[in-house]
Amino acid sequence: MKLKIHMRSASVRVRTTVGAVTVVGVALVGVSFWLVASQSSSLTENIQTTSILRAQDLVSALQEGTLPVNLAVQVEDSSFVQVVDSSGKVVASSTNITGELPIDTKTNRDKKRFAYTLDESPAGDSSFRVVGLQTQTPIGLFTVYVGTSLETVSDATNSLISALLLVMPILVLFVGLVTWLVISLAMRPVDAITKQVDEITSKDLHRRVPEPRSSDEISDLAKTMNKMLERLEDSDRRQRSFIGDVSHELRSPLTGLRAQLEVHQAHPNTADWREVTGEVLEEVTRMEQLIGDMLLLATVDSGQTQIVYGTVDLDQLVTQEINKLSKHSKINFEHSASSSLRVEGSALHLARLVRNLLENAERFARENVTVRLSHEENGVRLEVCDDGPGIPVDARESIFGRFTRLDESRSRPSGGAGLGLTIVREIALLHHATVWVEDNAPGARFIVEFSDAIDSAD
Repeated sequence: MKLKIHMRSASVRVRTTVGAVTVVGVALVGVSFWLVASQSSSLTENIQTTSILRAQDLVSALQEGTLPVNLAVQVEDSSFVQVVDSSGKVVASSTNITGELPIDTKTNRDKKRFAYTLDESPAGDSSFRVVGLQTQTPIGLFTVYVGTSLETVSDATNSLISALLLVMPILVLFVGLVTWLVISLAMRPVDAITKQVDEITSKDLHRRVPEPRSSDEISDLAKTMNKMLERLEDSDRRQRSFIGDVSHELRSPLTGLRAQLEVHQAHPNTADWREVTGEVLEEVTRMEQLIGDMLLLATVDSGQTQIVYGTVDLDQLVTQEINKLSKHSKINFEHSASSSLRVEGSALHLARLVRNLLENAERFARENVTVRLSHEENGVRLEVCDDGPGIPVDARESIFGRFTRLDESRSRPSGGAGLGLTIVREIALLHHATVWVEDNAPGARFIVEFSDAIDSAD
């Protein structure tokens, strides 16, 4: 496991280091070419400037008629001088090329000043930078050639290239080493986070990854991971609680049924089997409803709820659900809107929402249950009111939790499993609606407000 983590981190280090080394290497190569070219150009320009000055001195001597036939050079084989007349005849030259043929080219004879590089020179094996100047004298037109060896330029360039070839690998290696160390330090918190997450199991959801003190992306990653772990821990806690509550809710009726059946089985002659069957069916129906509620909530939690949306007439839906509970005469339906109130949603799920609210109100009402349906600014409002004991302020949010029941409801034989209001809220959320509870003075008022209202005249 540690090797696996190390390989993942090393991969990032390798990629980053290779990238940095590549960029630096390319940059160094580019800079090296520029330095070599710049130095060569500068040295060549200096040599050319010196040659021009010497050619100008020879031009002055020609105009004064004092130019000797054999010209001396300051450094042996490092330069040469040649003077050619208009016919192409050599009239004077330095001692190192005396007797040699003219070095000029016909292409340069029509220019007063020119410069070129001569690869094959009679003065030496190296290349020469040649400068030519034309001058008009009383005895005719002459061209002065001054050539200077480029060997010093070549030597300097080679020395620079050798130095660069020595320094560049060292610089690249240094950059690679520094990059590796920096990335290693930066990746150390990531390695710690990865190791911690890899060790966390379903039994260790309380653990958290270390958060670096720095305020950077890695710190944000650690904080995000811890928030995710908190959500997982909370989800696991709610799941365990849900399973425990489900087990309790199912175990209690099953235990009661078993005890009841064992008693009647021990005394079959005294048992009223019609009554026993009715009681058993009642408990089975209750457990069946409980299982259905749990399956619905599980489907909602998994995000797999299949809802067939359509236009739902709330007036008709509320009326149908009230009629199903017609044996209870204490439900009053009030409709304050001038038109039919319709919303976008699932008729099946909305019917379940209304039925759960009605059953809850009936369970706590003393005499009357009032249902109101109205059109508000924010949409359609459904109110289910009872005249019961009401709900304390501190319990108005918790009653929508799973398996949450107030003490008074628990004491009632008809008390539910504590999932009805949870289902109400989940269905409301699926329909982009909000649900809350208020005082009814006396009693409680449950309000569901739908924002997806559809205006339609009766």
